[in-house]
Amino acid sequence: MFRRIAFVLFFSVLAFWAESGAVWAVQPHVELEGRYWMTSLSGNVQVYDSSSTATDIDLKNDLKIGNKDVPEVRLTWHTGNDSWLRLAYVHLSYSGNNPSLTTQITFRGQTYTKNTQVLSSLKVDYASLDWAWQFINIKDVVKFGTLLSAKGFWTETSLNDVTLSQSGSKNIDFGLPTIGAALDVLPCRFVDAFGEFSWITAGKYGHMYDTEGGIKIIPVKYVSILGGYRIFDLEAKDNSNFAHIKIKGPFVGATLRF
Repeated sequence: MFRRIAFVLFFSVLAFWAESGAVWAVQPHVELEGRYWMTSLSGNVQVYDSSSTATDIDLKNDLKIGNKDVPEVRLTWHTGNDSWLRLAYVHLSYSGNNPSLTTQITFRGQTYTKNTQVLSSLKVDYASLDWAWQFINIKDVVKFGTLLSAKGFWTETSLNDVTLSQSGSKNIDFGLPTIGAALDVLPCRFVDAFGEFSWITAGKYGHMYDTEGGIKIIPVKYVSILGGYRIFDLEAKDNSNFAHIKIKGPFVGATLRF
């Protein structure tokens, strides 16, 4: 409830500044952006380890992993009126506590039996280097073009059976390129409605997409505030091992311009 109220109040402030609009935006050279992402997590994992069996584990239903709000930082260099480079980083850390498993699960060759207490954690470090070239520019009101990215992921999943004093963990680190699009609509010089989409598929090995949309307001010359909604979906498969993680939710933030 608190997050919903905060988000409504935030966009009320955005609307007020958009209407008053006394300050116009100045094209920045560099932007330092901080975000607060109110995430909702879902997904499942399955990990073998010299074992003939493994369980498709639901992160929510089996492990009771909860949602969590996370910070993100972005540094953007506007190399021209229609292009920019950006380095972004977000640390996602989730934990769960199921006091009594309702079904038996196997993870990395270890069996966690029914009615035992299991603590779990999922950590993802996600870094991205992005280059946008918005070669379609309609009178500086509508800008649209390609978005090329190099993304890196460092993940760790761990389970700890408190009742039987056994634990297991699995690290998966990888990088991949993505292609997508970036859109900006500037109805006036102090408002920017933006949208991004980046995506890649690797057939039977999985897919990844990251999409967002929002509004940015510039109330003073060197500062802007923003809010929107983001969806991140990652599916990775390696033989019988796989992980599917979907993270979505609204975000708010602010930028400092240099």
